[in-house]
Amino acid sequence: KSTARLTKHYYPVGGEKSFKALHNDSYKDLSEQEISKIIPGVSSIVGGIQVDGAAVDITKLMRNMITLLEEKGAKFKWQTKVKKIQTNKQKDVTSLLAEDKDGKEITVKSDDYVISTGNTGNELMDNFASKGKVQGLSGIWATLPNIYGIKNSFKIMASEQLGVSNVTLSNDGSKLYISGGHGYIGTEKDMDITQGEGAEIRKRFEGYLEDIFPEAYHKAKVENTLDLMTCNRPCTADGTPIVESMKAENGTLVANLGHNCAGF
Repeated sequence: KSTARLTKHYYPVGGEKSFKALHNDSYKDLSEQEISKIIPGVSSIVGGIQVDGAAVDITKLMRNMITLLEEKGAKFKWQTKVKKIQTNKQKDVTSLLAEDKDGKEITVKSDDYVISTGNTGNELMDNFASKGKVQGLSGIWATLPNIYGIKNSFKIMASEQLGVSNVTLSNDGSKLYISGGHGYIGTEKDMDITQGEGAEIRKRFEGYLEDIFPEAYHKAKVENTLDLMTCNRPCTADGTPIVESMKAENGTLVANLGHNCAGF
């Protein structure tokens, strides 16, 4: 089993010097002993850094954003998929054709539009240069009991296929949601972790959980609460997001694509 380095942010192009310059006010190197005080109970961590970065409680962030947007008049239509971007003879966007969970068609008409198609929405991208440029990077999520009293979300930099793992607190702080075990899946919807390469990635991911969070992992296995599931992260070949626009009748349609897990 390999050890891991704790991190709260990705290193940008340019390496450590530019990273420190970018986070000059908040950057701090952490020893193994310092990490054990901030994040008690974890094992095999050999060092890390602390910055004001992207390790946030994403569930709480999303709930707060949805609440704020609804208070300002935004309306959400859940389980509703956009099926087609409708255009006129000049190829200007006139509306979006969607379908709800019951199969009912809905026409969405606006001055401006923003779409994120993921890796399974290529049928919407016929008039975009970025069609086919976004593929799927699947990951595995597990749920562990927060028996350590951890109070902050953070990231762990591990070996390849495990990659950068997010450790996110549940809303009440009683659970840890942990991601990792990445695999490229092209335009498939999900990675099958019950057989083949998917099962091998799952095996390595569970070994990693046992290595870093041994007591919590064994407790979850005994109580059958590990709750393994997959996620699908749309990304480009080099991880660089794409923003492409298309003229609409009274404004613009913007496609925001390939942003992986940092799209917020």
